[in-house]
Amino acid sequence: MKFLATAFLSLAALSAGTIDRFFTVDTSSLAGTSGFLSLQFNPGFDADPAVASILGFASTGATLGAATPTGDVTGSLPMTVAIGNTAAFNELFQSIVFGSSFEFVLSLSGPAVDTPTGAITGSTFSLSLIDSTLTSFLLTDDPSGAALIIDLFPDASIGMLRAPAVNYVPEPFTGLLAGAVAAFFVARRRHS
Repeated sequence: MKFLATAFLSLAALSAGTIDRFFTVDTSSLAGTSGFLSLQFNPGFDADPAVASILGFASTGATLGAATPTGDVTGSLPMTVAIGNTAAFNELFQSIVFGSSFEFVLSLSGPAVDTPTGAITGSTFSLSLIDSTLTSFLLTDDPSGAALIIDLFPDASIGMLRAPAVNYVPEPFTGLLAGAVAAFFVARRRHS
């Protein structure tokens, strides 16, 4: 029972002060081709500080290559990547040989989420898939070239625009994870 309480406290700590979403991207139509991933998190002119973290990146059949960070970026895929919004342009640009799919958790955190000040503008996270010649955006018809756009508004709410190839779990994944952990321990206790 002590372990169960610790698990719930850990899950609560993960979700406190964050906006978390789980995404899967169907790249089966691109499998075996080379290209690039562009992950950006850029502020409006007076946006509150925030960080977009990419967690748990996993792929089916993809091979990641060299990463080029620009601005306030630490890490490279498949490890945790943190992209702050302190510079005007913040991007992780990474080469990839596409597999059939990839998935990740996007976690937004920082004062823009915890204690918004009422700024006029927010920040925008985007995911773009680009061909190997850097001339075409893939899996999108959005004029920006992004397959996924998440706007973090000044009131800490979010808006989302996504291409059909991008799927997401609409509820924060930590709530689903907490439910799964609880169900596991209830079932385990009944069988003991």
